[in-house]
Amino acid sequence: MALEQFRLDGCTAVVTGAASGLGEAIARQFATVGAHVVLLDINGEALHAVAQDIVAEGGRSESIVGSVAVESDVASAVDAAVKITGRLDVMANIAGVAARQSIEELDEAFLDRLYSVHLKGSAWGTKHAIRAMRSGGFAGSIINCASAAMDCPDDGLAPYAAMKAGICAFSRVAAKEAGKHNIRCNVISPGLIVTPMTRRYGIDENGRFDQARFDEFVDSIKSGNALDRAGDTGDIASAALYLASKASKYVTGQILRVNGGAFMA
Repeated sequence: MALEQFRLDGCTAVVTGAASGLGEAIARQFATVGAHVVLLDINGEALHAVAQDIVAEGGRSESIVGSVAVESDVASAVDAAVKITGRLDVMANIAGVAARQSIEELDEAFLDRLYSVHLKGSAWGTKHAIRAMRSGGFAGSIINCASAAMDCPDDGLAPYAAMKAGICAFSRVAAKEAGKHNIRCNVISPGLIVTPMTRRYGIDENGRFDQARFDEFVDSIKSGNALDRAGDTGDIASAALYLASKASKYVTGQILRVNGGAFMA
């Protein structure tokens, strides 16, 4: 009975940023436990490959190419999910970009990019998920994605950390507004997770990946957490499954920090 709470049979989930990294891992996890997953990402080739792989493994999946920064693209993914399956049960807003810029060097284009992908992307996903869930009369779970960067200050991450903190504040209000409709909204806040996005910190001045440089980056971050190691995408996918499933049916407005003890609250 306890394990059955984590099944998503008969459920439909939309996952953004699903072409790689955390989004891909979450989409695969949801499909493995029975969900029909609709994937959204700007990287069409990689996205279609993930969807095809899920289907080949016996799952159900569609891919929608689009940007979370564009409201109509997010709305299209939600609409497609409802049109195909007749329902929306889970919305996982995972798409993101990693970028550093010192406060003294901040420029408008940099800020706008982070704002559009992180805060606006989460807002559009939350908005259209609530509308679809309310319209269908289904209890639902919305999962947004923050970062340990908001709790553990580091040089060059002021804009990124601010957007992630904004997602948490936004999600708490969403939980309050949507709770009366039995719709939950929570946040996963990952620590250091090795993904294609974090591997960019290993790129050298010539644009080539330097393993030693990346290892140095990982060592500098993991030394600050209690478990003294980096996490993997499966750690975040498991947390997302908990928040998506009936196992967390009395949990809303919360930040689930999956960071190896880098920040304890």
